[in-house]
Amino acid sequence: MHTGSRWLFWGFGIFFVIVQALSEPVVQPSHAGGIGSLSVVSPDGQETIFSESEFLALPKSRTITRTAWTEGLHVFEGVALGKVLETAGIDPQDHQNATVRAFALNDYVVEFPLADATRYGVLIAAFMDGRRLSVSDKGPYWIVYPRDDFRELRDSRFDHRWAWQLRELQIR
Repeated sequence: MHTGSRWLFWGFGIFFVIVQALSEPVVQPSHAGGIGSLSVVSPDGQETIFSESEFLALPKSRTITRTAWTEGLHVFEGVALGKVLETAGIDPQDHQNATVRAFALNDYVVEFPLADATRYGVLIAAFMDGRRLSVSDKGPYWIVYPRDDFRELRDSRFDHRWAWQLRELQIR
């Protein structure tokens, strides 16, 4: 009888864990647009998917900076994070205390303050030194901070915010 009670106890325990897991709301990152697309999810859950051609047609920005992963100065070209958000209907000024949750193709996830978009002029880079970023080399998109323009960005505590293989941004 003691062994049967043990199995019953374990059975109820596993059942409880499964029910608990299924009842938790989880926002899953989207893969809807395929590689080269970028999804932006607003605080109210509205999703905007930029195809690669739509993203590359947005107004361009560039920054020249060093990274923790490469040697020397590099020219990064892409679209300012603020412009991406504006195009998706998100005004960073309306969400000053919000967080950006960035998802990469390799399942890396990082969060950083939305205020960084305007404070530092964060770039969603599609090109480095004139070459389109490939998935095998930090692409299709790389979050780039102008590290050489702000002394505090040279601190290694900011390095984790440089998500590459970017596929989705959720504003929370």
